[in-house]
Amino acid sequence: MRRAAPTRALALLSLASLAPGGLHAAAFASSRLGSLRTVALQTLEVASAEDAPPLVIVHGLFGSARNFLSFSTMLSQQLRVKRRILMVDLRNHGRSAHAPTMSYEEMAADVLALLDERGIRRAAVIGHSMGGKVSAVMALNQPELVQSLGILDIAPIQYTAATSPAWAEVEAVVRACAQLPLDGVRDRHQASRMLEASIPNPIMRAFVLTNLTPRAGNDASGWDWRINVQAIASSLAEVEDFPYPPDGSRQYAGQAFFIGGSDSTFIKTSHLPAIASFFPQYTVAKIKNAGHWIHTEQPAHTLELVSRFLDESAEL
Repeated sequence: MRRAAPTRALALLSLASLAPGGLHAAAFASSRLGSLRTVALQTLEVASAEDAPPLVIVHGLFGSARNFLSFSTMLSQQLRVKRRILMVDLRNHGRSAHAPTMSYEEMAADVLALLDERGIRRAAVIGHSMGGKVSAVMALNQPELVQSLGILDIAPIQYTAATSPAWAEVEAVVRACAQLPLDGVRDRHQASRMLEASIPNPIMRAFVLTNLTPRAGNDASGWDWRINVQAIASSLAEVEDFPYPPDGSRQYAGQAFFIGGSDSTFIKTSHLPAIASFFPQYTVAKIKNAGHWIHTEQPAHTLELVSRFLDESAEL
């Protein structure tokens, strides 16, 4: 486990020194994110009790809340301090509304607006990949809302195809999906064969194709993307980046727990200065024999780390 110098060991993580806060409608409305046009988000929920401390889980690119349903159910059973777990579909994903743009500030504003509507004044937030960056932007803009922050296999940096082979694969996937001739698709098996040359990784291809749905109506033929592929493609430059420079001007003082996969390159030693500049109280852990999707490749180890972090950072 690699840690920043001022960070305590994981077993000692605590928020006891942080004053409790809350997100007020007026404060959010007057903030920069509150001035952005938001879209309606759909959610799934695993609730031990309506008044349990809330936990928000934010998925990654091409994902949805449903990707975390099994994980959240197991997490709910494992937590000592029970949580109301809310999984969100980000804009242009899952069952949520589509929009032509999807900057990180816009996506963070969507989630904050949702929580404000639900009367959730303070929550732990966990995000995977793109959702990890969304969660980071939430914490850096509205720290009084974010009780603790967990980020799965992503860093607050810019990734490019030139510097990151993993991101080059993401760009290739987006291009392939945008170019898929949907009118000629009969079923997912055919779509998989059509994408095989562009997306040779069968796991990635199967994951992306969960977003393909048959067109509605008795006379309809062909398939459509549930996700807004065109908006994703046009927003890639923003999605690969992070909206703030790592100069220490924006910081989240709460506990921030980064978990990466040992076989993934999305969190590297060279990323630690950027992480520390935004999150001085950070901890990084790596899970062996796991790639980018640590919660599906090593669910038991991921659950152990996440549940321990949440329990030890709970406000009792």
